[in-house]
Amino acid sequence: MVGVITVMQMQGKTETTLYLSEQQSPLFKNTAVTITTFSTAPMAYNIEFKAPPETSPLLQKHVGQLKTAFKDPKKEFNFQIHEIMISLQEDESK
Repeated sequence: MVGVITVMQMQGKTETTLYLSEQQSPLFKNTAVTITTFSTAPMAYNIEFKAPPETSPLLQKHVGQLKTAFKDPKKEFNFQIHEIMISLQEDESK
């Protein structure tokens, strides 16, 4: 499902991006998931899904459930999720 993983570190900011392939799930082909953290807030993350137009509405529909899952008081996570964002993947042909 993951085709490529990149990690970029710059001035206290770390971005880890997973590029999903269609091998396991054609629906998420060309979707990128970026997890960002800052050295000033360790164990606190922002998650961004960059998806093609056909996938973005599905992710948007379920983002609330994902946010709720990370805030479930029954689960004691040793990290925090600050933001979960959905954006459209830029057209690479331009």
